[in-house]
Amino acid sequence: MKICYLSDLAFEGSGYSHITINLCQGLADLGHDIKVLAFSYANEQHHWGFSVIPVTSFPNAVSTMRAIVDVWGPDVFVVGLDIPQQGDILD
Repeated sequence: MKICYLSDLAFEGSGYSHITINLCQGLADLGHDIKVLAFSYANEQHHWGFSVIPVTSFPNAVSTMRAIVDVWGPDVFVVGLDIPQQGDILD
């Protein structure tokens, strides 16, 4: 399954980072193709079994999501953000 996951991936001070890394790595270990769109990610090197695409703002995240859908066609799109931010993405 192709899964696109949007969340925060700051290595300091973000609980979402721990959830994102563990969940996405577990899904990748099961054979799923994962692309993470990540706020607060500064292109750090990583050893995870999924791709990380940095996004810098909500408009940038939305345009990147649209491009991913058009080009890659994920089966599932997961938004791992606070509820008000989820609403912003849905709008």
